[in-house]
Amino acid sequence: DVEQGVVKSTLAGHSHGVHCFQPLDGPQVLVSGGLNHDLLLWPYLSQSPSGALKGSLCATVQLEPGPSPSQVLALGTDSVVRLWDVRKMRIVQVINPTHGLGTSKSTDIRAIEWTQGAAGSLQQQP
Repeated sequence: DVEQGVVKSTLAGHSHGVHCFQPLDGPQVLVSGGLNHDLLLWPYLSQSPSGALKGSLCATVQLEPGPSPSQVLALGTDSVVRLWDVRKMRIVQVINPTHGLGTSKSTDIRAIEWTQGAAGSLQQQP
């Protein structure tokens, strides 16, 4: 409880530190990401994870809600953004900054900002 300064519960599941959390109201889960490469799914009012999204090659530093209520965007330390579908437990789209930017230089993504393009695909902001 932040207002009273009292710890009411603890979540234990990551083997290393946690960088970010993102609640998803569609499936009613809290997604957590950190130093280990998996995103963990925590049902609301639970102290143990119900699943893990596996497939990232590095730590996750930012999570944001995706274009649908069951999706989450994850930014990794490799500057790759992955769009995950929590209900289907799989990666929907990968945005790699070294591909498709019209430049020969590598781009370092430090934060996620997106727009929904044609057919629901994500597009990088200039």
